[in-house]
Amino acid sequence: MSKLTDAIETKLAASGQSATAAAKSVGLSLPSFRAVLKGKSTPNARGLKKYAQLLGISDEEAQALVGEGGKKPARKGGKKKAGRKPGRKAGKKPGRKPGRKAGKKPGRKPGRKPGRKAATGGIAAAVAVLEQAESILSDKLAVAVHGLSKAQRSTIEMIVSNLA
Repeated sequence: MSKLTDAIETKLAASGQSATAAAKSVGLSLPSFRAVLKGKSTPNARGLKKYAQLLGISDEEAQALVGEGGKKPARKGGKKKAGRKPGRKAGKKPGRKPGRKAGKKPGRKPGRKPGRKAATGGIAAAVAVLEQAESILSDKLAVAVHGLSKAQRSTIEMIVSNLA
């Protein structure tokens, strides 16, 4: 156990405070607080300030409690890090066929959602819709009725149907 862990446990025992309450009081997450208490991790610089605040000591004193325990031991020369296999290019996934891009599904056309068919008779249909819109807009009564409420439109519809 580190000196920081011992100091925190002593402080918690003296104050009668729980680990949850202590972590919350200085703004530390409970999992990281418990990891430091168990000696599984050491706090970073920002967290160390919070532990110093909890213990009522300066940042330098808290750093001294952590000591060299916060640094990882140097790698021994006996084993090498696992790297890529010889003859394999970096960034390429094994098993992908040449010429195929990752994430692309075969048979899909770009810009079209699955299940949607392309519009047929595009220009003819657009001309028909425009002609219909032009005939409606040329009718002044239709334009005037468009802005009315449903009840007002139904009243006008009854009047027009009685006239015809």
